Amino acid sequence: MMAPPSTINGATVLCVSDVSRAASTGRTRHVVGSQEASDFAALAIVKYDVDPGVYLFYCDEDWNAITDTYHENIEDAIKQAAFEFGPLEFIDVLHE
Repeated sequence: MMAPPSTINGATVLCVSDVSRAASTGRTRHVVGSQEASDFAALAIVKYDVDPGVYLFYCDEDWNAITDTYHENIEDAIKQAAFEFGPLEFIDVLHE
């Protein structure tokens, strides 16, 4: 997978996790239109300047956001990711 971009859909990328080999726990369903989406390559926690919270973007291998969830803070986004995929390692891309 290619390196993450600094922004996705206009939001600043804070940290990322590769989930291409992670198995979903099946605890959450993501639906886009009428189709269930489940083939994610990576997760990105991002922040829009005008929003107090963060988004957990579920991305394809080219860092296109397929779906997302909203969270009050990074810790809550990481908990959601763990709920869906088990323990994951997130890489802080802002401070590398």
